[in-house]
Amino acid sequence: MPKFDESNGNVLDDSGRVVMNCGRKPSVEMMKLFVEQYDLAYNNSDERRKIEKKIKLQEIKDQPYIVSTPSYCYAYLLFKLRKLSGLNQDEMAERICMSKSSLAKIENRFATVDVDILHITMQSFGINPMEFSELYWYVQGLVQTNGNFYIPVRNSNFNTENEKYSDSAISDYDRCTPINLYDKKVLKSVLEKLEMKFHETILIGKKRLIEEEENRIKKEAEDELKYQEFEKLSFEEQRTIQDQDEYEQEINNQRFIERLENQCKE
Repeated sequence: MPKFDESNGNVLDDSGRVVMNCGRKPSVEMMKLFVEQYDLAYNNSDERRKIEKKIKLQEIKDQPYIVSTPSYCYAYLLFKLRKLSGLNQDEMAERICMSKSSLAKIENRFATVDVDILHITMQSFGINPMEFSELYWYVQGLVQTNGNFYIPVRNSNFNTENEKYSDSAISDYDRCTPINLYDKKVLKSVLEKLEMKFHETILIGKKRLIEEEENRIKKEAEDELKYQEFEKLSFEEQRTIQDQDEYEQEINNQRFIERLENQCKE
């Protein structure tokens, strides 16, 4: 019966011969297929050929993969922000000003993310561009340091054992691999590090949004107090304050125009 050698990542048969070099422990499904193949070692029937096809397909399914192109990486970022914030697609779509169907197309890799949506997402989560780009490069860094990652697509009959996966450069496919399946293909240790980074960024954004809301409420209270005090003044005093405000605004506008002119000259 085949067994896994943890020292070198090989699958060995009873005689110690290497029958598969997978680089990491194979899935339960793969081990079951190897047991079936081992039992049919001297059988040239159709059953053995079917097992061999299933093993080739399982080899691809067991490979870790994650988005590596910019557009799909951003789609993955949106998906992780949504899931780790406890939002469903309806809530996320409303939050970033788009329809649920459009968001679903992005998460299923039928559509790419618009730049405007990225800006709205950052603003709605309280994340600045630097923090958002750090998430992007953190994902890419994990990809580069944890082996080869793939972006397969399905381009054959979904209901047969001959279903094949190919690189996304192939254009004639029925559909793409949904974003939500990526985490199932990533090693658990890698995924935990990735999600910790997302949680840290989400927490920073939440604190920033709370501070902005507190500052807004504080400013509104201050403005209301100033307005009440202004209403108590006489007409002449109110007019004097308004003239002073208009004068300061005009000075600020002139300084702004001068800065623009100096920049054009440079």
